[in-house]
Amino acid sequence: MKTLMIEDRVYRKLRAVKGTRSFSKLLDALVEESRSIKKAKLRRAFGTLSKEKAEDIGYAINEIRKNFKVRV
Repeated sequence: MKTLMIEDRVYRKLRAVKGTRSFSKLLDALVEESRSIKKAKLRRAFGTLSKEKAEDIGYAINEIRKNFKVRV
């Protein structure tokens, strides 16, 4: 068990939303909710490509590489 110090205004906000839960359970739920939201945002931003789309992109990259000339 650890002791945390928080500002009075934060304590009042937490107390207002905790209901019958303990502060530990409330904070645990808030952390898990935050993680879930971050994961969902990442999935939307960096979703997986279909195999066909990945192959198309790979083909385009290879074509660019073939035509790239290094100047020395």
